[in-house]
Amino acid sequence: MRASRQVWWLYGGQLVGHMITMAIGIVLARLLLLSDYAIYRQLLLVSSLLLPALGLGMKGSLLYFMGHASDPLGQRVTLARTYLLLFFPALAALLTTTVGAQTVSRFIGNPAMSVYLRPFSIYVVSLLFSSQAVPALIAVGRARVAATYSVLASVVRFAIVIGFAMAFRTIWLVVLSVSLVGLAEGLFSAFLLGRVIGFSCSKAYDRPEIARHLKYSIPLGLSEIAYRWGNRIDHILVSRLFASSSYAVYSVGAIEIPFVLLLHAAIYSVAFPKMAELYKLGRSDEMLALWRMVIVRSFLVLFPAFLLLQLLAQDLVVLLYTEKFIGAVPIFRTYLWIIPMRSLHFNMPLRVMGRTPVDMVGSLLALGVNVILGYVLLAVFRQPVLAALSTVISFGLMNIFYSYYAARMLNTRIHKLVPVRRLAKLALIASSAFVVGHMVRLACFACSGSLNLAAPVVIAVSFLLVFVLLLALLSPEDFQAIRDIARLKRDPKL
Repeated sequence: MRASRQVWWLYGGQLVGHMITMAIGIVLARLLLLSDYAIYRQLLLVSSLLLPALGLGMKGSLLYFMGHASDPLGQRVTLARTYLLLFFPALAALLTTTVGAQTVSRFIGNPAMSVYLRPFSIYVVSLLFSSQAVPALIAVGRARVAATYSVLASVVRFAIVIGFAMAFRTIWLVVLSVSLVGLAEGLFSAFLLGRVIGFSCSKAYDRPEIARHLKYSIPLGLSEIAYRWGNRIDHILVSRLFASSSYAVYSVGAIEIPFVLLLHAAIYSVAFPKMAELYKLGRSDEMLALWRMVIVRSFLVLFPAFLLLQLLAQDLVVLLYTEKFIGAVPIFRTYLWIIPMRSLHFNMPLRVMGRTPVDMVGSLLALGVNVILGYVLLAVFRQPVLAALSTVISFGLMNIFYSYYAARMLNTRIHKLVPVRRLAKLALIASSAFVVGHMVRLACFACSGSLNLAAPVVIAVSFLLVFVLLLALLSPEDFQAIRDIARLKRDPKL
């Protein structure tokens, strides 16, 4: 299967899966008390902090080593070695969430959470293993299987968790259902990988290979820890410094839209092996050209999405979570500023060239800035939205750091890494559509005195029509690219 087709299979499957997962949170916000919903979100916060800390960068290293394996046997050995290396992190996760439940709960700022954290440990440990399924399947070119797995796992999770929530409406049984579904998913993912790829323990215990595996994965894992914790520091600070109900509202706004994250991850997963191959062959100019194409294609989708979501932020929050979460709107609008920065992929060439320590330093820089700046802003002004602002600033500084080192490693200047003029043209076109969309919004409000359910649809259609029309008139090449994306047409460069 061509790489461009793999992107859309992976993206489509994981998008549907993540939308279903997001729907679980939306339905639970309507069914549970605000205090119970806060506990649910705080449990998810714990898992998002523990998994990168204990995963040791295994997902990234699995994609790397399976992609570089010379034969199917090598891929099976790599898969078995990954599961072997995850045994001790799984044990550590189990001990942290059971024996250390009270300590973790106090760290999060809600001691009452400890009684729920112990059964939730099953979910955390299971997810540590099941999260290896998608990168392993992608590495062997089985994007369709990976997409199907993501969708089916999410559908089953939604049906069971929401079924329990609607029947009993208690946080205890919701947590229990999440844990049981996680266990089932972990067992099924191992079975699926065994059937599609297979496990081979013949050389899985080879010490030099284990050392080589860890040499690549540990810096990558430390980078992921710093990155994930850096992106969650605002959640931790708000959870610790404010009431649980305030954190429940903050957690609704302080999210990144699933399609943005998945598009970024899908493009990375597919473009990375191709860039690594070009770099290995010494064709750095072609690698750089491919990277620029990835940036343009990402920006072509993500920047208009950013502006459209800014227009519809309040409508989306109220529609999905009801008026009781209206305080999440400014937080959501602040978080949206991460979207255009995600299109730049500045750490990709660093990982291609094996510079994972530089990746780690950039993530640590962002983490340090977010901790200090976020704490100071919250301590002085006591406004949760400032925690979101701190996260956006630290993310931007991390991208600047990566761009500097990417330019240094490629012996070029920063402004030559990115097709600035082409991106500026796309930004101008999308901004013009934003102005039109905002005018339509004002007109809808003036006509009815309020914004009804039809208004967001009218605003979105107006924005998209103007954007596509201006793109066709002013940038035919990018218009053709967006048509190819919409039709899932294969790109010969991938």
